[in-house]
Amino acid sequence: LWASGAPPAAAGARIHPLRTDPALQGRVLSSTEPGAPLPPDGTSPLRAPAAAGRMGAVTALDDAVRSALAAAVGETHVLTDPDVIASYGEDWSRRFRGPVLAVVRPASTDEVAAVVRICADARIPVLPQGGNTGLVGGSVPGHDGPACVVLSTRRLTRLDDVDQVAGQVTAGAGVTLAQLHEHARSAGWAYGVDLAARDSATLGG
Repeated sequence: LWASGAPPAAAGARIHPLRTDPALQGRVLSSTEPGAPLPPDGTSPLRAPAAAGRMGAVTALDDAVRSALAAAVGETHVLTDPDVIASYGEDWSRRFRGPVLAVVRPASTDEVAAVVRICADARIPVLPQGGNTGLVGGSVPGHDGPACVVLSTRRLTRLDDVDQVAGQVTAGAGVTLAQLHEHARSAGWAYGVDLAARDSATLGG
């Protein structure tokens, strides 16, 4: 997805404008998925009707959206049980909390893109969340809403070999600091960032 007047075209990709929203000052949200035709009127079966108002007007996750999210990331990685998702709406300090519609746990960048696309079409805000070890409320929804889907990055655990020439490593957002330290150390390197929450703090936040 791009939020720009002229989204870049990838080689061999077909760009379909999905929506021009006055609230986004005329910017076009586009998809470059090859072979993904839209209906003639450019609508999406998951898009909330115009009467639904601004982004965040959704107060409950309907069956169509939940099914689409489950198809994108797997049924077991769309969490809606209030008791299960409660901790995702509250930060480490226990002073900040906000409303969560669901928690979705993608395992790849393609799945992340699919989740964002589905939620954008349904006009549901998305909040990326890593280890949720913050103390200032930045990793949870605001107490007064709007209710959102938490996109947990904890399953994005790709960890490539250390490039011995460049001194670099590619790591997923769900890799913890402790895992990266051990990975670098085993290759004869040291990662220069450390926190007390290293066992639960993730690179993605």
